Order: sequence, then structure tokens, then C-alpha cells
Amino acid sequence: MNTHVNFEIAKLLKEKGFDKPCNLYYYVDNNIHEQKNKYCKGRLLDRNCYDNQYSVPTLLEVITWLYDKYGIWVSVQYKGVTINKELIEFQYDIQYCKQVPNLIISKNSFSSPRKAYREAIDYVLNKVI
Repeated sequence: MNTHVNFEIAKLLKEKGFDKPCNLYYYVDNNIHEQKNKYCKGRLLDRNCYDNQYSVPTLLEVITWLYDKYGIWVSVQYKGVTINKELIEFQYDIQYCKQVPNLIISKNSFSSPRKAYREAIDYVLNKVI
């Protein structure tokens, strides 16, 4: 969960209002840069406030932000089942949690939890919020 988001997800997060300061950021050239504790008014600088930069949160930071801002919870489970002779190891579930828990979607067939989380976050950013 300490894995950082890719450039495309970072752009989507900025579009959707992600405003949490991060230690890393992408520049418009798609290269990742490290932010060495730059502060503005006592807070770690949020790179999403610049037109040509994108904050790079971890998957955990994104999941927490989705829950806090939208009441959407993303979870990944290990399944380890075989369907049509193909091993399906991980599944993601996306659900609304702030009111009555309501499953939005469940999808499996991911070979790693990171892939499942990235796909789920991409789905939420593109199709849910």
C-alpha cells in the first residue's frame, strides 16, 4: 500500500480535487520528482495547486481520501481460485460506506494486490465520482 500512483491516476486525482500534500510529484513531462519538505504557511506544499505538477500519493493515501471525501471504500482480498484453468488471485470490491453499505462493483482476476488497487481506483475516478 506504500506503492505510489502512476501518472494517469495522479492526473485524474488532481481533476477530482485531491488536495493532500505528498512527498513526490509528477511534472508535466511524466517524470517523478521528490519534494524535499517544501512548506508554505507551515504546511507541506500541495503540488496539485500548480498547473504543470501533479501530487503523487500512495495507494493507501488515495483509499483514505476516497473514504473521507466520498464515503467510498476500496478493498482487495486474496481469493486464490481457478476459473477456466486460470488462477485468479485477487479481487477488489468498491462500496459506499457512509450511509447504508452498498456494493458498487466487484471484480476479480488480478495477479497482485497492487494491480487490483490501481484498477479499482481508476474505476472510481473514471466512473463513480
